[in-house]
Amino acid sequence: AISEPNSILEPTCGIKMITVAWLIHVLLPKLVMWADSGDEGRTKRQSLIPLEHYIELYQLLKKKYAGPLIDMWPEVTDPLKYVYEDIAIATYLIVLWEGERKEEGLEQKQSFIDLG
Repeated sequence: AISEPNSILEPTCGIKMITVAWLIHVLLPKLVMWADSGDEGRTKRQSLIPLEHYIELYQLLKKKYAGPLIDMWPEVTDPLKYVYEDIAIATYLIVLWEGERKEEGLEQKQSFIDLG
């Protein structure tokens, strides 16, 4: 029933099914609150690095390294997903650290160890 906001149907097959009441009374208010909150969080994260520099460097690194990395990919996973994702992460860190060195007047590059 639509008047029961927390109801989730559990048929005999064991799969939980969301009710219209839950969508209206629980999910919809949360979506409205999220939409009204604006994009302050996204803007704050993006402002840590200059976006134009990130895009330029990402394109350069992708052009230089994606093909060879895909060709020699040793894993059974899809290289198209992981190679571009790894290049994006590396680009973000490079741009972030460049800014940090400039801000703190450092010349020596930071070191990094991926623990997992």
